[in-house]
Amino acid sequence: MGKMFGNFMQQLNYKITLHANHITFHFDQAFEQEDLKALCNKVIPASEHLNITETMLGADRLSCRFNFQQHAFQCHFEIYSQSCWIEAEYPLEEIIFERLAQFLNSLL
Repeated sequence: MGKMFGNFMQQLNYKITLHANHITFHFDQAFEQEDLKALCNKVIPASEHLNITETMLGADRLSCRFNFQQHAFQCHFEIYSQSCWIEAEYPLEEIIFERLAQFLNSLL
């Protein structure tokens, strides 16, 4: 049986780390398959700056495509490794990743 959904999401904290060509998330709690869609909405909340265009649910992962400042990104959540990362669909300058990381940090 999974965690109590609402309680889990309210208590979830995470840290964002910027790398040269991707962004990683480090969560303070383990997440399960049934948490993935809500986790995606928490990490990539719909706003005028972020637009989720597609969500793909797999056996042990969830990926979502979204746009930020007219650039296409993918956010991946993987159950077995308990990892989450964002990468660009096409090569981008590091400054774009910096802007995205700053925006996501402002939502914490």
